[in-house]
Amino acid sequence: MNGKCSFSKNPEISRMKQILFGVVSRNLITNFLAVILCNASMVLVMFFVIQPLLKILNGSSGGNFFATLALIFSVNIVFEILNAGLIKFSTESVLGKNPSLFTVFSGFENPKIFFTSIFFTVIYLVSAFGSGLILKASGSVSLLSNFNFNDFESIDYNALGKVFSIFAVSFTLIYFILKLPFLFVLNVIFQNPEKKFFSAVAESVRILFPVKMFHWTFFLIRSVVKNFLFIILILVFSVFVKMPLVALFLEFFTFVQILTVLLKYNFSIPVYYYSCLAVNGLVENESEGENLSVQLNEPNNESEAAEQADESESEEQAEQAERDVEK
Repeated sequence: MNGKCSFSKNPEISRMKQILFGVVSRNLITNFLAVILCNASMVLVMFFVIQPLLKILNGSSGGNFFATLALIFSVNIVFEILNAGLIKFSTESVLGKNPSLFTVFSGFENPKIFFTSIFFTVIYLVSAFGSGLILKASGSVSLLSNFNFNDFESIDYNALGKVFSIFAVSFTLIYFILKLPFLFVLNVIFQNPEKKFFSAVAESVRILFPVKMFHWTFFLIRSVVKNFLFIILILVFSVFVKMPLVALFLEFFTFVQILTVLLKYNFSIPVYYYSCLAVNGLVENESEGENLSVQLNEPNNESEAAEQADESESEEQAEQAERDVEK
Protein backbone atom coordinates (compact mmCIF):
# COMPACT_ATOMS: atom_id res chain seq x y z
CA MET A 1 0.00 0.00 0.00
CA ASN A 2 1.29 3.42 -0.83
CA GLY A 3 0.78 6.47 1.28
CA LYS A 4 -2.02 7.87 -0.93
CA CYS A 5 -4.49 4.99 -0.53
CA SER A 6 -7.94 5.93 0.73
CA PHE A 7 -9.68 4.18 3.61
CA SER A 8 -12.92 6.13 3.22
CA LYS A 9 -15.25 3.11 3.33
CA ASN A 10 -16.08 1.41 6.63
CA PRO A 11 -16.61 -2.36 6.60
CA GLU A 12 -20.04 -3.51 7.67
CA ILE A 13 -20.10 -4.47 11.36
CA SER A 14 -22.74 -7.20 11.07
CA ARG A 15 -20.81 -8.84 8.24
CA MET A 16 -17.53 -8.66 10.19
CA LYS A 17 -19.27 -10.27 13.18
CA GLN A 18 -20.26 -13.18 10.96
CA ILE A 19 -16.69 -13.51 9.73
CA LEU A 20 -15.27 -13.23 13.26
CA PHE A 21 -17.58 -15.86 14.74
CA GLY A 22 -17.00 -18.14 11.74
CA VAL A 23 -13.21 -17.95 12.01
CA VAL A 24 -13.20 -18.36 15.79
CA SER A 25 -15.50 -21.39 15.72
CA ARG A 26 -13.77 -23.07 12.77
CA ASN A 27 -10.86 -24.33 14.92
CA LEU A 28 -12.32 -23.47 18.31
CA ILE A 29 -10.21 -25.81 20.46
CA THR A 30 -6.94 -24.81 18.78
CA ASN A 31 -7.85 -21.12 19.07
CA PHE A 32 -8.64 -21.49 22.77
CA LEU A 33 -5.39 -23.38 23.32
CA ALA A 34 -3.44 -20.57 21.64
CA VAL A 35 -4.97 -17.99 24.01
CA ILE A 36 -4.34 -20.25 27.01
CA LEU A 37 -0.73 -20.94 25.92
CA CYS A 38 0.00 -17.23 25.49
CA ASN A 39 -1.48 -16.23 28.85
CA ALA A 40 -0.01 -19.26 30.67
CA SER A 41 3.43 -18.23 29.38
CA MET A 42 2.83 -14.74 30.75
CA VAL A 43 1.86 -16.16 34.13
CA LEU A 44 4.99 -18.33 34.12
CA VAL A 45 7.21 -15.33 33.40
CA MET A 46 5.49 -13.34 36.15
CA PHE A 47 5.96 -16.25 38.59
CA PHE A 48 9.74 -16.04 38.20
CA VAL A 49 9.90 -12.26 38.62
CA ILE A 50 7.27 -11.68 41.31
CA GLN A 51 9.58 -12.58 44.20
CA PRO A 52 12.45 -10.24 43.21
CA LEU A 53 9.84 -7.58 42.39
CA LEU A 54 8.30 -7.87 45.88
CA LYS A 55 11.78 -7.68 47.45
CA ILE A 56 12.56 -4.53 45.48
CA LEU A 57 9.22 -2.99 46.52
CA ASN A 58 10.04 -3.71 50.18
CA GLY A 59 13.66 -2.59 49.85
CA SER A 60 14.93 -5.92 51.20
CA SER A 61 17.05 -6.63 48.10
CA GLY A 62 18.77 -3.27 47.95
CA GLY A 63 16.78 -2.42 44.86
CA ASN A 64 15.45 1.01 44.02
CA PHE A 65 12.93 2.70 41.78
CA PHE A 66 15.08 2.31 38.66
CA ALA A 67 15.65 -1.41 39.32
CA THR A 68 11.88 -1.87 39.69
CA LEU A 69 11.25 0.09 36.50
CA ALA A 70 13.84 -1.92 34.56
CA LEU A 71 12.33 -5.21 35.75
CA ILE A 72 8.78 -4.18 34.85
CA PHE A 73 9.98 -2.86 31.49
CA SER A 74 11.77 -6.12 30.64
CA VAL A 75 8.84 -8.31 31.69
CA ASN A 76 6.37 -6.26 29.70
CA ILE A 77 8.53 -6.54 26.56
CA VAL A 78 8.21 -10.33 26.88
CA PHE A 79 4.45 -9.98 27.32
CA GLU A 80 4.14 -7.78 24.23
CA ILE A 81 6.21 -10.24 22.17
CA LEU A 82 3.86 -13.04 23.22
CA ASN A 83 0.86 -10.86 22.37
CA ALA A 84 2.39 -10.22 18.94
CA GLY A 85 2.69 -13.98 18.43
CA LEU A 86 -0.97 -14.38 19.35
CA ILE A 87 -1.95 -11.64 16.87
CA LYS A 88 0.07 -13.44 14.18
CA PHE A 89 -1.70 -16.70 15.05
CA SER A 90 -5.11 -15.03 14.76
CA THR A 91 -4.10 -13.28 11.53
CA GLU A 92 -3.02 -16.52 9.87
CA SER A 93 -6.24 -18.16 11.09
CA VAL A 94 -8.30 -15.36 9.54
CA LEU A 95 -6.40 -15.80 6.28
CA GLY A 96 -7.09 -19.55 6.33
CA LYS A 97 -3.47 -20.66 6.84
CA ASN A 98 -4.09 -23.03 9.82
CA PRO A 99 -1.16 -21.91 12.02
CA SER A 100 0.37 -24.15 14.66
CA LEU A 101 0.28 -23.34 18.35
CA PHE A 102 4.00 -22.52 18.28
CA THR A 103 3.12 -19.42 16.21
CA VAL A 104 2.41 -17.82 19.60
CA PHE A 105 6.20 -17.74 20.16
CA SER A 106 7.07 -16.53 16.64
CA GLY A 107 7.55 -12.94 17.83
CA PHE A 108 10.87 -13.88 19.39
CA GLU A 109 12.25 -14.61 15.90
CA ASN A 110 11.41 -11.21 14.39
CA PRO A 111 13.57 -8.16 15.29
CA LYS A 112 10.78 -5.79 14.20
CA ILE A 113 8.46 -7.38 16.74
CA PHE A 114 11.06 -6.62 19.41
CA PHE A 115 11.01 -2.92 18.50
CA THR A 116 7.21 -2.98 18.35
CA SER A 117 7.12 -4.52 21.84
CA ILE A 118 9.39 -1.77 23.18
CA PHE A 119 7.07 0.81 21.63
CA PHE A 120 3.99 -0.73 23.25
CA THR A 121 5.85 -1.12 26.55
CA VAL A 122 6.51 2.63 26.58
CA ILE A 123 2.75 3.14 26.14
CA TYR A 124 2.25 0.66 29.00
CA LEU A 125 4.54 2.63 31.33
CA VAL A 126 2.94 5.95 30.39
CA SER A 127 -0.46 4.42 31.17
CA ALA A 128 0.85 3.11 34.51
CA PHE A 129 2.26 6.55 35.34
CA GLY A 130 -1.06 8.18 34.46
CA SER A 131 -2.90 5.68 36.63
CA GLY A 132 -0.51 6.45 39.47
CA LEU A 133 -1.36 10.14 39.16
CA ILE A 134 -5.06 9.25 39.37
CA LEU A 135 -4.37 7.16 42.50
CA LYS A 136 -2.51 10.07 44.04
CA ALA A 137 -5.28 12.51 43.18
CA SER A 138 -7.86 10.17 44.74
CA GLY A 139 -5.83 9.86 47.96
CA SER A 140 -5.39 6.09 47.53
CA VAL A 141 -1.58 6.17 47.46
CA SER A 142 -1.47 6.75 51.22
CA LEU A 143 -3.17 3.37 51.73
CA LEU A 144 -0.16 1.62 50.20
CA SER A 145 2.30 3.01 52.76
CA ASN A 146 1.17 0.53 55.42
CA PHE A 147 1.33 -2.54 53.19
CA ASN A 148 3.98 -5.15 53.92
CA PHE A 149 4.09 -7.40 50.87
CA ASN A 150 6.04 -10.06 52.79
CA ASP A 151 3.42 -10.32 55.53
CA PHE A 152 0.15 -11.04 53.80
CA GLU A 153 -1.76 -11.49 57.07
CA SER A 154 -1.25 -7.82 57.99
CA ILE A 155 -2.59 -6.47 54.70
CA ASP A 156 -5.92 -4.64 54.72
CA TYR A 157 -7.49 -6.41 51.74
CA ASN A 158 -10.44 -4.03 51.58
CA ALA A 159 -8.10 -1.09 51.15
CA LEU A 160 -5.94 -3.09 48.73
CA GLY A 161 -9.05 -3.98 46.71
CA LYS A 162 -10.00 -0.31 46.48
CA VAL A 163 -6.53 0.67 45.30
CA PHE A 164 -6.42 -2.17 42.80
CA SER A 165 -9.88 -1.35 41.40
CA ILE A 166 -9.04 2.32 40.85
CA PHE A 167 -5.69 1.46 39.28
CA ALA A 168 -7.08 -1.35 37.08
CA VAL A 169 -9.95 0.73 35.67
CA SER A 170 -7.86 3.86 35.07
CA PHE A 171 -4.93 1.90 33.60
CA THR A 172 -7.19 -0.12 31.27
CA LEU A 173 -8.89 3.01 29.93
CA ILE A 174 -5.66 4.97 29.46
CA TYR A 175 -3.82 2.04 27.88
CA PHE A 176 -6.72 1.23 25.55
CA ILE A 177 -7.02 4.85 24.39
CA LEU A 178 -3.27 5.37 23.90
CA LYS A 179 -2.74 2.06 22.09
CA LEU A 180 -5.84 2.26 19.88
CA PRO A 181 -4.31 4.34 17.02
CA PHE A 182 -1.49 1.78 16.74
CA LEU A 183 -3.76 -1.26 16.71
CA PHE A 184 -2.77 -2.40 13.19
CA VAL A 185 1.00 -1.91 13.45
CA LEU A 186 1.60 -5.66 13.72
CA ASN A 187 -0.76 -6.50 10.86
CA VAL A 188 0.93 -3.94 8.61
CA ILE A 189 4.30 -5.54 9.41
CA PHE A 190 2.96 -9.07 8.89
CA GLN A 191 1.46 -8.12 5.52
CA ASN A 192 4.47 -6.05 4.41
CA PRO A 193 7.62 -7.54 6.00
CA GLU A 194 9.82 -5.04 4.15
CA LYS A 195 8.00 -2.03 5.66
CA LYS A 196 9.97 -0.14 8.29
CA PHE A 197 8.67 0.09 11.83
CA PHE A 198 7.81 3.80 11.85
CA SER A 199 6.14 3.45 8.44
CA ALA A 200 3.96 0.70 9.93
CA VAL A 201 3.10 3.00 12.86
CA ALA A 202 2.13 5.80 10.46
CA GLU A 203 0.07 3.38 8.36
CA SER A 204 -1.89 2.19 11.40
CA VAL A 205 -2.58 5.76 12.54
CA ARG A 206 -3.69 6.72 9.02
CA ILE A 207 -6.17 3.83 8.89
CA LEU A 208 -7.66 4.30 12.34
CA PHE A 209 -7.45 8.02 13.10
CA PRO A 210 -9.88 9.48 13.79
CA VAL A 211 -13.10 7.79 12.56
CA LYS A 212 -12.24 4.09 12.44
CA MET A 213 -11.03 4.04 16.05
CA PHE A 214 -14.64 4.47 17.14
CA HIS A 215 -15.91 2.15 14.41
CA TRP A 216 -13.55 -0.68 15.49
CA THR A 217 -14.37 -0.07 19.17
CA PHE A 218 -18.08 -0.36 18.40
CA PHE A 219 -17.39 -3.55 16.42
CA LEU A 220 -15.48 -5.01 19.38
CA ILE A 221 -18.22 -4.05 21.86
CA ARG A 222 -20.88 -5.60 19.63
CA SER A 223 -18.79 -8.79 19.41
CA VAL A 224 -18.19 -9.30 23.15
CA VAL A 225 -21.21 -7.67 24.81
CA LYS A 226 -23.05 -10.99 25.28
CA ASN A 227 -20.02 -12.52 26.97
CA PHE A 228 -19.78 -9.62 29.41
CA LEU A 229 -23.49 -9.89 30.17
CA PHE A 230 -23.01 -13.61 30.91
CA ILE A 231 -20.10 -12.81 33.22
CA ILE A 232 -22.13 -10.19 35.11
CA LEU A 233 -25.12 -12.52 35.45
CA ILE A 234 -22.90 -15.36 36.70
CA LEU A 235 -21.18 -13.11 39.27
CA VAL A 236 -24.55 -11.88 40.55
CA PHE A 237 -26.01 -15.39 40.65
CA SER A 238 -22.91 -16.85 42.36
CA VAL A 239 -23.52 -14.59 45.38
CA PHE A 240 -26.62 -16.63 46.20
CA VAL A 241 -25.12 -20.06 45.44
CA LYS A 242 -24.16 -22.12 48.47
CA MET A 243 -23.45 -25.49 46.79
CA PRO A 244 -19.71 -25.97 46.13
CA LEU A 245 -20.16 -27.98 42.91
CA VAL A 246 -22.46 -25.39 41.39
CA ALA A 247 -20.12 -22.60 42.45
CA LEU A 248 -17.20 -24.46 40.85
CA PHE A 249 -19.15 -24.85 37.61
CA LEU A 250 -20.00 -21.13 37.60
CA GLU A 251 -16.33 -20.23 38.12
CA PHE A 252 -15.35 -22.49 35.23
CA PHE A 253 -18.02 -20.95 33.00
CA THR A 254 -16.80 -17.45 33.94
CA PHE A 255 -13.24 -18.49 33.04
CA VAL A 256 -14.46 -19.74 29.63
CA GLN A 257 -16.28 -16.46 29.00
CA ILE A 258 -13.16 -14.43 29.86
CA LEU A 259 -11.10 -16.57 27.47
CA THR A 260 -13.75 -16.05 24.80
CA VAL A 261 -13.51 -12.27 25.22
CA LEU A 262 -9.72 -12.46 24.84
CA LEU A 263 -10.11 -14.72 21.82
CA LYS A 264 -12.58 -12.40 20.09
CA TYR A 265 -10.43 -9.36 20.87
CA ASN A 266 -7.32 -10.84 19.26
CA PHE A 267 -9.21 -12.13 16.23
CA SER A 268 -11.17 -8.90 15.76
CA ILE A 269 -7.97 -6.99 14.92
CA PRO A 270 -7.03 -8.90 11.72
CA VAL A 271 -10.71 -9.32 10.78
CA TYR A 272 -11.21 -5.55 10.85
CA TYR A 273 -7.85 -4.82 9.19
CA TYR A 274 -8.40 -7.07 6.17
CA SER A 275 -12.09 -6.17 5.97
CA CYS A 276 -11.08 -2.51 5.81
CA LEU A 277 -8.59 -3.28 3.02
CA ALA A 278 -11.12 -5.43 1.18
CA VAL A 279 -13.99 -2.91 1.10
CA ASN A 280 -11.61 -0.18 -0.05
CA GLY A 281 -10.06 -2.39 -2.75
CA LEU A 282 -6.61 -2.33 -1.16
CA VAL A 283 -5.81 -6.04 -0.79
CA GLU A 284 -2.48 -6.25 -2.62
CA ASN A 285 -2.08 -10.01 -2.55
CA GLU A 286 -5.16 -11.81 -3.82
CA SER A 287 -4.39 -14.82 -1.64
CA GLU A 288 -4.45 -12.54 1.41
CA GLY A 289 -7.90 -11.41 2.38
CA GLU A 290 -9.46 -13.36 -0.49
CA ASN A 291 -11.79 -15.21 1.86
CA LEU A 292 -12.73 -11.95 3.55
CA SER A 293 -13.38 -10.26 0.22
CA VAL A 294 -15.67 -13.10 -0.80
CA GLN A 295 -17.51 -13.09 2.54
CA LEU A 296 -17.89 -9.32 2.54
CA ASN A 297 -19.61 -9.54 -0.82
CA GLU A 298 -21.75 -12.59 -0.01
CA PRO A 299 -25.44 -12.09 0.80
CA ASN A 300 -25.83 -11.25 4.46
CA ASN A 301 -28.95 -13.35 4.87
CA GLU A 302 -31.56 -15.30 2.99
CA SER A 303 -33.60 -12.20 2.13
CA GLU A 304 -30.59 -10.54 0.49
CA ALA A 305 -29.90 -13.74 -1.39
CA ALA A 306 -33.51 -13.84 -2.58
CA GLU A 307 -33.32 -10.20 -3.66
CA GLN A 308 -30.15 -10.88 -5.65
CA ALA A 309 -31.77 -13.95 -7.22
CA ASP A 310 -34.84 -11.89 -8.18
CA GLU A 311 -32.63 -9.19 -9.67
CA SER A 312 -30.66 -11.66 -11.77
CA GLU A 313 -33.89 -13.36 -12.88
CA SER A 314 -35.31 -9.97 -13.92
CA GLU A 315 -32.14 -9.19 -15.87
CA GLU A 316 -32.36 -12.54 -17.67
CA GLN A 317 -36.01 -11.89 -18.54
CA ALA A 318 -35.15 -8.42 -19.88
CA GLU A 319 -32.34 -9.84 -22.01
CA GLN A 320 -34.67 -12.53 -23.37
CA ALA A 321 -37.28 -9.87 -24.20
CA GLU A 322 -34.67 -7.85 -26.10
CA ARG A 323 -33.67 -10.93 -28.12
CA ASP A 324 -37.33 -11.63 -28.93
CA VAL A 325 -37.80 -8.04 -30.16
CA GLU A 326 -34.71 -8.31 -32.34
CA LYS A 327 -36.06 -11.50 -33.91
